[in-house]
Amino acid sequence: MTSSRVSIGSGDHHVLAVHGWFGSCRGSGSLPDYLDPSTYTYVFMDLRGYGDRKQVPGEFTMEEAAADAIALADELEQTWLVFFPEAEMTIRPDAGHYPMFESPVSLATSIEEFLGRQ
Repeated sequence: MTSSRVSIGSGDHHVLAVHGWFGSCRGSGSLPDYLDPSTYTYVFMDLRGYGDRKQVPGEFTMEEAAADAIALADELEQTWLVFFPEAEMTIRPDAGHYPMFESPVSLATSIEEFLGRQ
């Protein structure tokens, strides 16, 4: 899979982050400033049609985006399923489509609270 990514941190726990609509791996606002880079390694990826993957062909469906994310994570030795078999979705009441811009502190707190339970 052709991928573009930005890595932040060097911790033992690896986290894959996917951007929002019309975003890119470089479009996380100030969120990285509030993450713990000593505990976690965050990888922000570009989806097909965005950022450095703008010219990558595809169907551009949610299923394809999920498959690309899993393929990238499964490179991080199937860490997605190994480390997070109990993954969950959290609705952020203080944000709309762009929590990394609208509420970066509460997003970072929510992410790391979840990761800390693992």
